Amino acid sequence: MTGNATARRINVGDALILVAALGIGLSMIRDRMRTFPARTARWSNDYRQFRAELAGPAPMDVEDYRFTVKSLIFYVSDEGKTWLISTLIGLSSAQVIMRLRRPRPDRDTLSRQPGFLGCCAAMIGLAFDRGWVPYLRFGSLVFPILTALGVVIAWGLLLVLRRWQSEKSWLDRLGVAVGVGWIVAAVWSQLEQAFLW
Repeated sequence: MTGNATARRINVGDALILVAALGIGLSMIRDRMRTFPARTARWSNDYRQFRAELAGPAPMDVEDYRFTVKSLIFYVSDEGKTWLISTLIGLSSAQVIMRLRRPRPDRDTLSRQPGFLGCCAAMIGLAFDRGWVPYLRFGSLVFPILTALGVVIAWGLLLVLRRWQSEKSWLDRLGVAVGVGWIVAAVWSQLEQAFLW
């Protein structure tokens, strides 16, 4: 099937796949989720101590000030990046599964859709980023460079070969948003490494 017949509305099956995939993605950071309140309390305490030292009679040493500011920014940045990547893992797999459900386009049309192709490339890149670890434990997935590179290469080939054929549906737009999310996560990781480490 081609054309508008494939641009289906979201249905119960799609919703269940989304919920399950997000659950699987977020389960990879269950340890972080469990310890989030304790970490938040520690960051809040560090921030209050930092403010107290700034207001104290003796000014902070410049190196101590820079280290503390970078540490506080790193806490927030690392937490946000971790939640983003785990969500993207779930959404990438969900988009591929939902796109393969009926009604779906023929293979040629499917291979032209940037949402589907970007998510497939992201899943392949993720496997290389993870080193083919069978059980995805989030701890070592810090820099999703190959995942984002896979998306960029897939989209670049679509553009160069003039095969980019976006479908005006929520499903293809979700895939494009997930692909952009992987690129943002990779840039975020590199900026974090360059400026905060």
